[in-house]
Amino acid sequence: MASWHPAEPAVREQVLPGLLSGMRYVRSAPGIRRILIRCVLFAFPGCALWGPCCPPLRTT
Repeated sequence: MASWHPAEPAVREQVLPGLLSGMRYVRSAPGIRRILIRCVLFAFPGCALWGPCCPPLRTT
């Protein structure tokens, strides 16, 4: 324990390059892309069904 030193901190990735690399990963990973497409295809019709049930936030 006396000779232990913490590891060097990891280099942080900036936000925009991180998002772009994530999109490249999703584009090249067919399993994840399939899951995201299923989520979108489920969410949009669900929003269309629940939308008329919710009262408007403002009437003016």
